[in-house]
Amino acid sequence: MIRHKILIVDDVHAAHHLYKQTLKREEYEILDAERGKEALSLILSEDIELVILDINLPDISGLEVLKKIREKNKELPVIILTGESQKEKVIKAASFDIIHYLVKPINLDMLKRRVKQSLKLDKNEKLGVIATKSKEILDELCDIEIDESLDENVKELKEQIKDIALKLHSLEEKQKEKTKLDEVIWEKEVECPVCGTNFITYNFKSKSLPIKEKESDFHEIYDFLNPLVFDIWVCPECLYASKREDFEDVNMELIEKIAKDKSKRKKIANKADFNLPRNNELGILSYRLAIMSYRYRKQSNAFFGSLYLKACWIAREQRDIDVEMEFMRLVTDYYEKALSSGEKIGGQLSELGLIYLLGELYRRLGDLDKAGKYFMKVKQDPEVKKEKAILRMSDAQMELVKEAKKNKK
Repeated sequence: MIRHKILIVDDVHAAHHLYKQTLKREEYEILDAERGKEALSLILSEDIELVILDINLPDISGLEVLKKIREKNKELPVIILTGESQKEKVIKAASFDIIHYLVKPINLDMLKRRVKQSLKLDKNEKLGVIATKSKEILDELCDIEIDESLDENVKELKEQIKDIALKLHSLEEKQKEKTKLDEVIWEKEVECPVCGTNFITYNFKSKSLPIKEKESDFHEIYDFLNPLVFDIWVCPECLYASKREDFEDVNMELIEKIAKDKSKRKKIANKADFNLPRNNELGILSYRLAIMSYRYRKQSNAFFGSLYLKACWIAREQRDIDVEMEFMRLVTDYYEKALSSGEKIGGQLSELGLIYLLGELYRRLGDLDKAGKYFMKVKQDPEVKKEKAILRMSDAQMELVKEAKKNKK
């Protein structure tokens, strides 16, 4: 049986005996310290899994002990013991991330429950739960009424802890997001076919990413991660970029042409580091670089239109309206060329779907006349009965066009 190691820090010898008796049946290995410095020494030398810390100690304060613990270990659970009149100190302690606090005289049944809860956490859960619990404590303490029994500094502390609570919540959300990312993304080592650099890129399990919402221009919104930001592989050295399925599909002639443009790609990248974790900003840049590399390949207008469309969607998620509009204009340009030349669109988008999409993109760009023209084309197409979903969407967006025109008058 695993014996969890607990450190109890309290300057009252009788308290140690009482707490040990309370926890005795659980078969914990309990260490004790009556001084803060002694406690810190034990934490460094022993594999402590939980600290029960009195906030009042004779040599250095419990707050100072907690601060030093956090300098070395962010995930060690700490339960604070405090007196009824020491709310100000609890506020300060909560800012250093505590998982629970108990007010003296200690409810021993509550102590047992809190210890059990704290020791059940695995390593990945500890940071998130500590952050959550600290935020709950801070929220609770924010409701403390200011009265004469509290130090004047509490007024300032109450303002500070609101900010701390938000930061703790942010930490918890980031930890949750990291856990989700680990479930759907894995690293892959790749050799750049242009410069020979070995680097780490990412693959993702698209089926593990449920779609939260689908917008009127087919933009799919995911719960926490847009897989499009990982869809382009980029060599961090020469910045050659390509869709992952044809990253290695380059001949010597292409390699020479792409290699010559390295300085142009470096200028566009502006010191961006593709060794870093991918985000929306790097995602947008990856598409710009890929489009440069694809200029040397025989690709259709529809192909370039689809690349710009995906970059447009990422820019929207980045809330960069100027870049979104820039890409959207390029999408309409390439897709109109594809439509007029009779190109095969490819993918899941039919020709009628493309006509609808052009109407919707022009609506978003504010060109209501062109938008209406394309929506009418959908309605008048002899094949429209085969694509009722497109017709419904087109009719709905046409109503928005009519309403927008009325508002302009």
